[in-house]
Amino acid sequence: SRKPLLTDAHRQKRMEFALALKQWGFKRWSRVLPSDGKVFYVGKTGRVFVRRPAGSELDPKYVRATAKTKVKVNAWACMCASGVGYIFLFGENMDAKLYVSILESSMVPSAEDLFGNKPYDFQQDNDPKHTSKLAKAWIEEQKISTLPWPASSPDLSPIENLWKIMSTLVQTHNTKNQEELMVAVVEE
Repeated sequence: SRKPLLTDAHRQKRMEFALALKQWGFKRWSRVLPSDGKVFYVGKTGRVFVRRPAGSELDPKYVRATAKTKVKVNAWACMCASGVGYIFLFGENMDAKLYVSILESSMVPSAEDLFGNKPYDFQQDNDPKHTSKLAKAWIEEQKISTLPWPASSPDLSPIENLWKIMSTLVQTHNTKNQEELMVAVVEE
């Protein structure tokens, strides 16, 4: 996938973030609840290489048909050092209202299961839905501590590694429709 180039300001914010938290050890980081969303698509995704005779690139038997609209399932999840939280699957595009609903129905129960009554820091990226007035107000109202996160830093979040593993595993199911895809995501 393509990522925007980091600006000098992004680099500076990353450095400030790293320096501010560099003294944190495993015990402190184990009280962080990283979260993120992921889109899964029906069927195989990614590059497909085809061997064909020279001059036959337009021969229909060597052309792979694609759908204009890909069938997808959106997922939101969280994790920490002691395990994974609940996954929330949805078909529609997320907005601030849906995001708050996800926090209520999946993040809070996940945090309760993973941390009990111990304090934790919730980590989310700077997606506009996450930083909306509605989401900020709800998080503040619930007295949830959040970890400040530098912009354009998906590579810093450990949940990205989990999503990569899940994507690879979900691809092995070679799903044909949205229902099969949802089953595969939940199973993995």
